[in-house]
Amino acid sequence: MPWYDWVLWILVLYMTLGSDFGLNWLTGVSLGKRIDKNSTNIFNKIYYYVWAATDPMSGPVDRSVMDDSGVTAPINKKPLAPAVVAICQINAVITLSLEVLILVGMFTHGPYLRPAVFIFVFRGLLEIVYASQLIWGKAGIRGWALVSYLIIGLIPQTLAPFLLAMRFATSIQPNILWWQPLVFLVIPYGIFIWTSIVSYNNQEERLKEYSG
Repeated sequence: MPWYDWVLWILVLYMTLGSDFGLNWLTGVSLGKRIDKNSTNIFNKIYYYVWAATDPMSGPVDRSVMDDSGVTAPINKKPLAPAVVAICQINAVITLSLEVLILVGMFTHGPYLRPAVFIFVFRGLLEIVYASQLIWGKAGIRGWALVSYLIIGLIPQTLAPFLLAMRFATSIQPNILWWQPLVFLVIPYGIFIWTSIVSYNNQEERLKEYSG
């Protein structure tokens, strides 16, 4: 494979092992279970410290009652919201299946590769939806927690689907046309930026209402 196909293969493998299999199957989030640092499940501990400690959508709801006693407060055992569970289940079944097809297809160039790549675009869009809620919703992560999520979550898990679609949009052989970066990079990231601007302005409006 050319070097850029290897880069894409590694990105997809990163998503497969690190998120869509590791997170959704080995921790129990696809069953609605919240990531708990006091769990006996070693994968819960790993994902807690890597990512979930600062994410109240999947991690602790109330960080003020967290301590080192080894006991989790009842509020932090609250089940995940239905929308989060649905995203986890989609990633655990549909997305994982697509990733396996894509990983194999990039070596064999089978006829299933291009359809799988186009469907995989929705994985990137799901991550954008999740990121919007994580950053601008109730979770409201900021600072190093946000930087960490961008590096290990949003950026690689959106780039992989979008770059794959751009790479295989017209043929198995590399043939990137002028419109492909616009459709597969500018538009989806533009929507995320647009959502962020609207959400920021809405927050500013709410602050004005409360202060008034």
